[in-house]
Amino acid sequence: MSRSWMFLVLVFPGITAIQAQAAPTAKLDPKAVEFFEAKIRPVLVQQCYECHSAASAKLKGGLRLDTRAGIAAGGDSGPVLVPGKPAESLLIKVLRDDKQQMPPAPKTKLPGHVIADFEKWVAMGAPDPRTDTKGGYMRLSLDEAKSFWSFKPLVPPAVPTDRKSTRLN
Repeated sequence: MSRSWMFLVLVFPGITAIQAQAAPTAKLDPKAVEFFEAKIRPVLVQQCYECHSAASAKLKGGLRLDTRAGIAAGGDSGPVLVPGKPAESLLIKVLRDDKQQMPPAPKTKLPGHVIADFEKWVAMGAPDPRTDTKGGYMRLSLDEAKSFWSFKPLVPPAVPTDRKSTRLN
């Protein structure tokens, strides 16, 4: 175990394997990236981002699927993926379940071959080529940017009214 990972485990004992995977150390297999881009990302964008992304009106279940870090963090129900283990992954269980239909009605349940693609993706270790930063800087939503200190408009300081307080000693 490298020193950096040992530090993470000692300082942050609650870190999970999928959270550790959020910062990849090795280059992803090009075939795995191609699979994600062709089979997984389009479904996430079309079926999931409406409720599970930074752009959603209300983030459902505390789960963001629009970033690798969001998937790694999981939601209100805990981690959603166990890389390499589709049977243990909450995401796969929810996609298969008729009672907790995802995506929810009135959308139609995902076809079996799409769920099989997600199972294959998780079995591959859930490779995700998305980076959560661009150019080394944070990406903020418009609302987050408005409240971030460096994006607030400059306000001139109040001019002192007492002349004695402005004199140099």
